[in-house]
Amino acid sequence: MGRKGKMRGSAAKYFCHSCKKEVTDKDSVCPHCGADLKKVGRNVLEVNVWNGVKVTEPLRRLRQKTQGRPGYTVDAKYREKTSGETKRPAREQLVFDKTNSKKTLEIHHVEEWNGNRWVVVHDEKREWKAKRR
Repeated sequence: MGRKGKMRGSAAKYFCHSCKKEVTDKDSVCPHCGADLKKVGRNVLEVNVWNGVKVTEPLRRLRQKTQGRPGYTVDAKYREKTSGETKRPAREQLVFDKTNSKKTLEIHHVEEWNGNRWVVVHDEKREWKAKRR
């Protein structure tokens, strides 16, 4: 890559999910509102990945392409939702990994908030033979 496209260190800004004020990645308790960051979580609202490239919203989807291969080699989604059964707050991650040319890997992970902490309610990994062109 030329100088303009040179990758630099990620400079992430973290914000308390409760009061929306900036915290560090080392804080375990929000210095502004006192919320336990392990319970309420923290949002990444700005990430500098390359010169001139910024993600300024909470990261919900990440897609990666590989030169010389069609489509995406990694497609990852993250969302916060309300569980259909328990009606509790939940967070879900879904990743399709096609970096291996012979197989596709799917990872599906769901956690629910039980009032005290996040509890894993679904954690599944599946793989199948790749259908590459």
